[in-house]
Amino acid sequence: MKKLITTSALLLLLLFGTVLYNLFAQASDFEAFRRQQLDSYADYKQKEAEAFERFYREEYELTHKIFQPANAGTLEQIKSLGISEEQIANISNQLEEEVEFQSNQTGVTINIKPEAQGEFEADFMGEIQTTHNVTKTQDSNGLQYILAPKSQTSRYVVRESAVQMNLLQTLRSYDLSDSLIETISANLQNKVSLNERANPNDKLKIMYEDIYLDGKKTADTRLHYLSFTRGTGQQLEGFLYDPNSTVLFTPNGEKLSAPKTRFPLDNLQISSPFGIRMHPIKKIRTMHNGIDYKAPKGTPIYAISEGTVVRAAAGWNGGFGNVVEIEHPSAEKTLYAHLNSIAVKVGEKVTAGKVIGTVGTTGNSTGNHLHFGYMVKNKWENPANLQLQASTQLKGDDLKKFQQQKQQITALIKENENIY
Repeated sequence: MKKLITTSALLLLLLFGTVLYNLFAQASDFEAFRRQQLDSYADYKQKEAEAFERFYREEYELTHKIFQPANAGTLEQIKSLGISEEQIANISNQLEEEVEFQSNQTGVTINIKPEAQGEFEADFMGEIQTTHNVTKTQDSNGLQYILAPKSQTSRYVVRESAVQMNLLQTLRSYDLSDSLIETISANLQNKVSLNERANPNDKLKIMYEDIYLDGKKTADTRLHYLSFTRGTGQQLEGFLYDPNSTVLFTPNGEKLSAPKTRFPLDNLQISSPFGIRMHPIKKIRTMHNGIDYKAPKGTPIYAISEGTVVRAAAGWNGGFGNVVEIEHPSAEKTLYAHLNSIAVKVGEKVTAGKVIGTVGTTGNSTGNHLHFGYMVKNKWENPANLQLQASTQLKGDDLKKFQQQKQQITALIKENENIY
């Protein structure tokens, strides 16, 4: 009986082993098949890529960078490709709306490729707006190309409305180009985001100039004016000064996109840094809780960022002399000491660039300078650690010209605000 059981067990083990072997063999065969298929697919994709590469290389092997800095004109460069005068005329006919054939224009590409019966097909690649028409005549001397300037006209457009959802959605509703929206965004940077949710009674007003050549609208659009007024009454307003630029300036000549913080003086000359020093009057080593900037008497002093004036006092003031103190968001304060004059009052709201006084030598001072202090949570910190920016204010003749330009833009707004 035991011998029978042992024999049966051996048969079962043999049968089980055979099944496992067959399963492993099938799995091995499947893996080999799978690898074979993958290799075949990879080989197919490689050959497909090589075929496409050959096709495009052969298709565009006569592609040439026509407009590159060179002494020869465009026509001469095309002739250097060995193309006949007749075919050059054919090419120019195809591209006369896009290309000035008598000039060189860097970075623009013309594709020229052969077609059947020796014909050539040419297409223009690149965004360029020509300012001339090309006319072609043929006489005994051959082909003649004549450039004639296109007639340029302008149309000023004023758009004004309440802000719906956000500034971006409102600008989109005006059907403006992406480049014009980008210009508006750039001028409002550091002030407001186009995606910022609108508040009740927020208003937007812009004026831009569309350029037309021979009566056809071009992609050239210039932003001349921008005004964004919050429901609280705060207004951001900018005027174009340089027609070759996209930068707008506030009514007082400050760059509209100027950062929210700036240096307290236009020109910086440090006479005493923050830290331990030998006091110039007491002749002992003491802590200097600020930076001294040397400057002539009467030099304008500016608030470095928005805030509220919490101190504007004339007199000795513990040696500070005439002093102004401004409280900023995030528990920060700035102090401006030894002033010759004070131009703000306690409780007054100021923004970056607001003149708060002038340089002097009042109080415990040995000469005209500004003592600039920076306090965080009632602790004096080194002002040199602040991320401040240089002045972006127009001055002198530039400011005078800007004021004239501002008047012209204001007049244009009145003339065109009811036309659209």
